[in-house]
Amino acid sequence: MRFLAAMLVALFHATMWASPTRAASGPLRFGYVGVAFFFVLSGFVLTWTWRRGDRAGAFYLRRVARVYPLHLLMTAVAAVLASAGVLIDANVKALPWHLLLLHGWVPDTSVTYAYNGLSWSLSDEAFFYLVFPVLVVLAASRWVGPKVLVVAGLVWLLIGGLVVQCVAPEFSWFLYTLPLYRVGEFALGMGVALAMRSGWRPPLPPWAGLAAATVGYLSLWVANRLTGGLVEGSYWMTHLIVLPGFVLAVATCAAGDLTGSGMGLLRHPWLVTLGQWSFALYLVHALMIRSSLPLLEMTPPGARVMVTTGAVCVSILLAGGLYEWWERPIEQRIRRWSGQRASVVMDKQ
Repeated sequence: MRFLAAMLVALFHATMWASPTRAASGPLRFGYVGVAFFFVLSGFVLTWTWRRGDRAGAFYLRRVARVYPLHLLMTAVAAVLASAGVLIDANVKALPWHLLLLHGWVPDTSVTYAYNGLSWSLSDEAFFYLVFPVLVVLAASRWVGPKVLVVAGLVWLLIGGLVVQCVAPEFSWFLYTLPLYRVGEFALGMGVALAMRSGWRPPLPPWAGLAAATVGYLSLWVANRLTGGLVEGSYWMTHLIVLPGFVLAVATCAAGDLTGSGMGLLRHPWLVTLGQWSFALYLVHALMIRSSLPLLEMTPPGARVMVTTGAVCVSILLAGGLYEWWERPIEQRIRRWSGQRASVVMDKQ
């Protein structure tokens, strides 16, 4: 499912950069909502694998090992491309924010989307990781529980977005990247995972959850046509429409994975491998598309989408190489190092 969500985002950018107006069209116009799926899934997976007694320091180190090495490499690649004139929106003042994974907090697109702009979502994830040890302990207590967490997440997304939309509509775009707002999606995934850890199972098979996610996404395109573009102009409304389907897809497929039934193609080894490559695909595809701009400018408008789609295909191959020779080896090395350090500390104690 991670690969499908990453491809949704990648194809959105492929159609966007192929357009002379830099605006995606058709059903892929809302492909950016794939990031919301990642946020929900992140909250679910981290909570599902959490165990009482886990130390926050060890958790933080595992998260750094998971996301930062590839982020650092892609930021360096973006800086090289910027110095070569390939990226025209590189802002030197934005570099410290990107390196510290704080650019999602900055209400300035020249900072947020500079260099490898898609890394803004890692800024959000970094905040989620920061608050996770506290949130999960509270949510797992008998005073809060998974239901309260799910409701709180939904209310935060609904009310927070509505207030900003009414009070300061000029800043409504900021809700798209603001970690403090989008933690609501992360909380939804956490709540569902806690509920399933307590024995709850969705009363639907995996295909029904995937169908709900698909219908929710396609309804964006239909609703946007019926409202004359109202949905497209509101990020918070867009995500509220698709989130129920995304949550249901995660829950039903997780339940199917536990029983080994109803998963079908999703369990195919090739798709599982592509899912492992999805993080690298997400971080590399935009840079690959933008590196193809010289070729794109020489291509007739009707064939430009073929160029950007080709860049996405090349990105998949690059993602495989990055996963095998950079992302996974460095993560494993950091984890082994941290394990050795922990053993030394325990021996001294």
